[in-house]
Amino acid sequence: MNGLGFVDNMGRIDDLAYDAAHNRLFAALGTGGIWLSTDQGQSWRSIGDSLPSQVVGAVDWTAANGGTVVTVSGDPTFGGGGYTGYGAFYSTNLGSTWTKATGIPDGALGFSIDVDPTNPNIVYAATLYGLFRSTDGGKTYLNVNLPTGEVAPGVSCTGVAGGGKCQLANVVTDVVVRPPGGVNSEVAAGTVLAVVGWRASDRQNADGTIQSLGQGLYRSDTGAPGTFSKMSALGWPSQHRQGRVELGATTGSAQDHDYLYAIVQDAAALNGELDLLDAPVQDPTNAVRPGTLLNGIYVSADFGKTWTLMADDDAIAKDPASGSALVGYGQAVGYEPGVQAWYNEWISPDPTRQTLLGIPTRLAFGLEEVWQNELPVPLNGPTTFKVIGRTAITLQPARSWTTAAGETATRPASTRCCRTRWRWRTTAPPGPACRTTATRRSRPTGSSTRPSEATARSPRSIPPTARSPTRRTSTTTCG
Repeated sequence: MNGLGFVDNMGRIDDLAYDAAHNRLFAALGTGGIWLSTDQGQSWRSIGDSLPSQVVGAVDWTAANGGTVVTVSGDPTFGGGGYTGYGAFYSTNLGSTWTKATGIPDGALGFSIDVDPTNPNIVYAATLYGLFRSTDGGKTYLNVNLPTGEVAPGVSCTGVAGGGKCQLANVVTDVVVRPPGGVNSEVAAGTVLAVVGWRASDRQNADGTIQSLGQGLYRSDTGAPGTFSKMSALGWPSQHRQGRVELGATTGSAQDHDYLYAIVQDAAALNGELDLLDAPVQDPTNAVRPGTLLNGIYVSADFGKTWTLMADDDAIAKDPASGSALVGYGQAVGYEPGVQAWYNEWISPDPTRQTLLGIPTRLAFGLEEVWQNELPVPLNGPTTFKVIGRTAITLQPARSWTTAAGETATRPASTRCCRTRWRWRTTAPPGPACRTTATRRSRPTGSSTRPSEATARSPRSIPPTARSPTRRTSTTTCG
């Protein structure tokens, strides 16, 4: 997406939000603030220059308070290049001024911000420090106190907003709200599902405490604080295996809104365990580099109560006919599809493609590349996926140099590829003439080296630039 005024400052785009009533598209750049397009991505202008920090993680639009842009700060990649946030903000004048919301602590990372489609005054923010809820259109927030439990005897992390032994116990990587309408749906509109998805799950710290023992899905009928309960979720990955998760809600008017999709990273693989019959077997030599960190693609027909595995890591990473640019050399050097899943994943069903019963028939998800189901069949069980947005792979050769101390340092050979993402939006009212387009987001990324903790960053502003407009293409480009 190289629209006017966007390409020179284009880095990773963490989130997109579409205001259909006014044909406005909002983009949150990880370290580049908030941007606005009024022509579906052909041109852009910055509306976040007056934010005290340009490190933003997510953006959304609500009709509350006469129309409000809401955002939560903090880089959600949570990697070596990630930066912590400065709370949440809102603007009622399309970014001319911004006001800091109360209730979300500084120092968190912002993974998602979602407006309740049944009530524009209710906004949810998924952060490093838990799930927060606003009832006044994003002005003030309260912690909903997900019951994540103890990380050590006598050390409960329920409702604790980070710090100490609870620093990684409430990492909420996504939240979805069941929309109204749809067909054949049984779950009430406004039902909220959140996921605690720390990438390393129950890894043990040096002092014997566990980083996150509350991994999993939490659901509430109302979303109010204290009303969430952890779901047993038959068919969902085990606590030990489940790492970072992104959810894809079904929103089309002719679709069953109880359907929900998930892409799941494998925490055990990240922690260096062998994938042997799903058992926690540590690699005794610590020499095996996992080719993928993906656990699988899942579908639920009852908004998170039960799940079915659509494709596991082998079906995605090992398929020689998938069309992935990582097939061949990437697989040979341990850089398979899903190797970036600990920070780079998304999933989204097309809101305009479904069966007569409302089951979606088109699903896109992203890792290093964009994937889609191969056949237009009901997406409620095992499915074959193929790459439709192929990445460009750059091979970084090994290099040696002499340090100031006279020692020889070596950088091993590595690969470099892209992060891509999109969001479905319709360009005409639902019906036979409806056309669905996809807005892609991409960034050059480094190799899949295990990440370090996020660090603070001083605020900055990025002025808009001017470039000749270019149309979106179907290929992913990388630097």
